[in-house]
Amino acid sequence: MNTLVRQLAAAIAEQVEDGLLEWMALVIDGAVKVDGIMVRRTREGRLTLSFPSHDDYGNRHHCARPVSGRARREIEREVIGRLRLE
Repeated sequence: MNTLVRQLAAAIAEQVEDGLLEWMALVIDGAVKVDGIMVRRTREGRLTLSFPSHDDYGNRHHCARPVSGRARREIEREVIGRLRLE
């Protein structure tokens, strides 16, 4: 998988307190762009990605997300490895 990482904007102070560090976009294999991905730091200190979703009358629907836990780990390893946050 060829992924282009584009860092878009840093989070504001209140968001950082809740673990959000920045917003970003990915371009996957030059064919699909996914905006609205959040880089977060968990309470345990691990960096993770949160993928875009929307709420529909209290039900969360993902706009884009990895198809499996394995895919998530591969994407996080590649993307977080390119970031200069740690």
